[in-house]
Parts: sequence; structure tokens; C-alpha cells
Amino acid sequence: MVKVLYVTANPKSTGNSISHRVKQAFLQAYRHFHTNDAIREINLYEEDFPVLSD
Repeated sequence: MVKVLYVTANPKSTGNSISHRVKQAFLQAYRHFHTNDAIREINLYEEDFPVLSD
């Protein structure tokens, strides 16, 4: 099994972003042809990162 990490770094919604629609098409095709692979998606705008200070 192959592990794939797909990182999204786009603040726009899926309806307003061509790159999100391309991502969806890519992942759909990838899943179709690589049924045993594990795909993890991370959206940097939905993650909760700790604030770093100096």
C-alpha cells in the first residue's frame, strides 16, 4: 500500500476555485486507479496550528 498526502493551501471554497475542482478530479481518478492506496488530505486553512511567539 502506498500512502499519499495531498495538501490544500487555498482559502477559497470549492465552488470559487478552479484548483479545488482540479484537485477533486485528480483524487477521484487516483482513487479509481489506485484502490489500495491510502490518501490523507490536509487543508491548511482548516487546521488549528499553535501560535508561535519570539
